[in-house]
Amino acid sequence: MTVLQARAAAARPAGRPSAPAAAPLTLASRSAAEASAPPAAPARCDCHFCGSVLPRGRSLTFCPHCGQNLTVRQCPACSAEVEMVWKFCVCCGRGVGD
Repeated sequence: MTVLQARAAAARPAGRPSAPAAAPLTLASRSAAEASAPPAAPARCDCHFCGSVLPRGRSLTFCPHCGQNLTVRQCPACSAEVEMVWKFCVCCGRGVGD
């Protein structure tokens, strides 16, 4: 133990170990910390039947809140089921694309 270490140990209150000094935050360590940050969350997705927030990160067929089938929608003109990828209703021919 050096003289400086002995003086520091004597000046320190008993029962409290010395904490190691934190490394200064440099520009390089800041950019590394920012690079490891998780990506921003994707936009919120709501059920188009009940408006409830749907769970992210999984493929859903039915809404967990209202039970409606999320892979089909209704034609605004005749209320027939229209699959999500269809642009026109197969019953009345009305355009249902976004």
